[in-house]
Amino acid sequence: MCQPSALSRLPALTAILLGWILLPTAFGASAPGAADAWEVRRLRTSDAEKAGGHPGWDVDIVRTAEGVSATIAGDPGRARGLIMIGRRVKIRRGETVGLAFDYRTSCGLSHRSGDLAICIFTPEAWDALPREAETDVCQGQDRSLRPIWSLTVHRMTEDDVVDKRELSASWTRMMGLYAQSHAGRELVLGLRWMGAHTTSESAQFERLRLVKQKTPDRLSGLINALDLSLPELAGVKRAAEEGNLSEAAGELVRHFRQRFAGRERPTKIERGTLHEADMALEDRFRSCGSRDFFTLGTDFDWHRNAIDDKEWLLHLQWHHVLRTLVEAGAMRRDPRYTAKAVELLRDWIPKNLPGAPWSWRTLEVSLRAMNWTTIYPFLVAHDGFTRQDHVDVLFTLAEHLDYLLPPERFHSGHNFGASESRALLRVGTAMPEFKNAQKWRETAWERFQGEMAAQVLEDGAQVELTTGYHCGVTNSLTAAALEMRRLGTEPPSAYWNRLERMYEYSLLLTKPDGTQPSLGDSWGGRPLSFIRKGGELFERPDMVFVASNGKEGERPGFLDTRLPAAGYYVMRTSWTDNPNGIYLLLDAAHHWGGWHQHYDALGIVLYAYGKTLTPDAGPFAYDSPQRPVFQGTPAHSTLTVDEANQNTSPCVLHAMTGDSRLGIIDASQTGYAGVTHRRQVLFIRPTAESAPYVVLVDRVTGEGDHVLDLHFHLQESPVVTSQEQMSTRTVVADSANILTQAIWQHGVEFRPGSSWIMTGYGEKADRPDVVFRQTGSLPKAFVTLLIPTEDASAPRIAARVLGQPDVTGAIGVEVKAPWGTDTVQVGLQVGSMRVDGIEATARAVLHRADGKGTVMCRTILGE
Repeated sequence: MCQPSALSRLPALTAILLGWILLPTAFGASAPGAADAWEVRRLRTSDAEKAGGHPGWDVDIVRTAEGVSATIAGDPGRARGLIMIGRRVKIRRGETVGLAFDYRTSCGLSHRSGDLAICIFTPEAWDALPREAETDVCQGQDRSLRPIWSLTVHRMTEDDVVDKRELSASWTRMMGLYAQSHAGRELVLGLRWMGAHTTSESAQFERLRLVKQKTPDRLSGLINALDLSLPELAGVKRAAEEGNLSEAAGELVRHFRQRFAGRERPTKIERGTLHEADMALEDRFRSCGSRDFFTLGTDFDWHRNAIDDKEWLLHLQWHHVLRTLVEAGAMRRDPRYTAKAVELLRDWIPKNLPGAPWSWRTLEVSLRAMNWTTIYPFLVAHDGFTRQDHVDVLFTLAEHLDYLLPPERFHSGHNFGASESRALLRVGTAMPEFKNAQKWRETAWERFQGEMAAQVLEDGAQVELTTGYHCGVTNSLTAAALEMRRLGTEPPSAYWNRLERMYEYSLLLTKPDGTQPSLGDSWGGRPLSFIRKGGELFERPDMVFVASNGKEGERPGFLDTRLPAAGYYVMRTSWTDNPNGIYLLLDAAHHWGGWHQHYDALGIVLYAYGKTLTPDAGPFAYDSPQRPVFQGTPAHSTLTVDEANQNTSPCVLHAMTGDSRLGIIDASQTGYAGVTHRRQVLFIRPTAESAPYVVLVDRVTGEGDHVLDLHFHLQESPVVTSQEQMSTRTVVADSANILTQAIWQHGVEFRPGSSWIMTGYGEKADRPDVVFRQTGSLPKAFVTLLIPTEDASAPRIAARVLGQPDVTGAIGVEVKAPWGTDTVQVGLQVGSMRVDGIEATARAVLHRADGKGTVMCRTILGE
């Protein structure tokens, strides 16, 4: 005879424990499935101005026995936009209402199906949305038209849903929970489908209906979320089987207090500062790098955007401040800090139900779950942390991890995906008491192994090509490998090999002062401890050398480096053992890294004598009207055509070669329609008798008349400008400086100006922007001289172009300096060159003679 399960003897119905119950409904005068109760709205896509198209599909809604059937069809391949189907409902207290349906969505491209989400609108926003197919209103152009809540069900980049698929009950539940937070109001619950391709797309929705649902209380839900087969939870299981859920909660609290007893107190604050903890006691907070502190109002408005930047609001949801408070309380043995953390948790949980805007984006869910897992052992020991607090926090923590499980929410190929996977593994390991802990761990490790291929290029670069995010993703992949090894699963050798390349990538990009270039949305930073971790993990003495500023390990046996998958190329004279060395990077990215990358192809970063002389602008602020300026091509040391941004075409490397006196990097990009920019960077290295300098040859070919602007963005500093010489020289006392000069001046307009550089999150300063302009028909060429100096004195160097620059052939430059006369030539490929009466087959040549004409050296570079 079968015995009833333990859960079946709990006082609450098993069905309630396992989910929400669908109950009969009646919404107003219309029957639940009445077709006329459902309304249709339309929008164009956010990129419609460029991509075109209108949401011109036919939408047919028909009543059926199980709700309504809605079909989006009639697309000859020209329709493009969003279709929203919604229904008004008055949300009553104690009654939770969500949307349910089955769906199919398909596209003529087969693997680019329509984007699908469920949404909640205010009646005001819904009524303002267009009804007509030929609307010109675009998604995102008016914030007042946005839903107050939305949840992505299916992404357009996924395969078609050909077989009928049922909307997950957990998503219906999340929708209902959020709607319930607006009890007493009328809302519009609906779905949003988007087709954004140039081929036929369609979708079908069956059994579309509103359903009432009943949710379990958190205590019942928590007991159901636990693995009661664990011996250490025997007391919880016994009390639950006896129907005493309160006693079961007490047993659970006793278990965790025993498990975390004697927890070592932190010796430093990992997140934030003691000052931030002190300010939090006064209900003042800062977020996302802001210098100022702000209140959240008398009722703790967790969605208050204090600085009108959504990143401030999003970072607040990470709950770093809770970790700061708990660590401060443990360090100072002062319960006030922990009490404030508990107060904030009590306030946040009921105000931020699953799926709530801002707080339930997957990155915020992931980081918050890890912070909660870190602080929970310290909360356990706090006298003011009640039994109900345990229940609320643990139940909500389980909701966090279950929220990250559906593949539709996993951001593969993105730094979000690494954080999502890290949270699943971290909490799944730290909290084995949860029934789904093993599933969380297994899902995380499966995803991590996939991400090593999806997110990491062959040379170790993280695909977003942003140095800061690269380090963050590397840390997540490393933590996963070490944790799996600790758990008894050894990662495959391919995983370790690619991970080693990630640390090597950071090693190769590091400047002589130990910082990294601010590529893309990066703040640069000084990742030496990060590189040391790689050196210790993989027994790499070259990494230890760079991480220790040359005090340990072994100096790398090379200087110039290629990162061919990413497309970054570096020439240098030293590593971190000599911060006064020279470092020159060319950004010739071979693929587009996505939202965090900038339009900076063929930009250069020049570092010399302890300072970056042509620094990148930085990201500034993600949600700022000025972000496009910082991300745009004119904000980088490269060329613009017609004052526009480059497109995202990959760069092509033509050559990189060199010796101890001369180095060359030669690359191009077709960044503008019908126009190719080719940049040749010639680095004349310093010797015992000569100073370093750089000759840049920029060739622009193609069709038509254009405005060409060559930008060089310098460090913040006063400058000396000469219109006659077409030069700008920074003059910072007791510091490295740079001279920038156009040495081919025919047809060139010198336009010295200023640009912005990021000095802190959302903060900026002016800096010199040296611009050389040419207008007219192509082809054209620019020849520029860059001279770094150790101090503010003017360099004693004069340069000129030899003859008329041949855009399609060799270009020569003569440089007169205290050590003599240099002749530098460069061609488009290896070919015949004549220097000082000598014929040579070369790509680039350096010929150096002293003041008497005696040859001092001759460098001939081929491939």
